[in-house]
Amino acid sequence: MSDSNVDNSESESPPVKAKKRKVLQKYRADCERIFSLVTKNKTDYRVNLSTATLGSLITCKTMMTATSKICHSTEHSQELLKKAKSATYQHYHAAAGSAPSTSLSQ
Repeated sequence: MSDSNVDNSESESPPVKAKKRKVLQKYRADCERIFSLVTKNKTDYRVNLSTATLGSLITCKTMMTATSKICHSTEHSQELLKKAKSATYQHYHAAAGSAPSTSLSQ
């Protein structure tokens, strides 16, 4: 819906027109907030971030904001942390072109 469509009906009362303008302003503000979240999370340093992962990050951020939780005070299970560390390790070595080594001496 464009601004030109808001005022094109002369039969609408001024309060109806004002309400439509407010809805459009809120919609635009919501779009700007989402765009800002996306650009903060998908940066030049994270060009390989998939759309699904980006969606999950934004969903988590939105839920944490809605429940007034602070991200850096969130505690995760040891199982989740182990899986995340393992996935990071495997991804790093796959990107480096070497097989993961379990040996500490090299």
